[in-house]
Amino acid sequence: MLYVLILSFRIPGFATRNSLLYGFIGFYSLLHILTWAMTRYRLPVDAVLLIFAALALLDLWQRWQTRRTPDAKTLPTI
Repeated sequence: MLYVLILSFRIPGFATRNSLLYGFIGFYSLLHILTWAMTRYRLPVDAVLLIFAALALLDLWQRWQTRRTPDAKTLPTI
């Protein structure tokens, strides 16, 4: 998750466009950690975190593709 956090702040404009998601993740997690820390309360946050996991998978896939084909300069970037 740390990889995705760093990656999302390195992409220009990504953090500002998704600030509502960051706020939801932070507030919901903090609320349920402080009041009632059970796994079932974490599940709505996991669904939102899947969006960021997809971003990490996309970035890793693109890095792997550029290492596999070093002359491919037309690969789309994030």
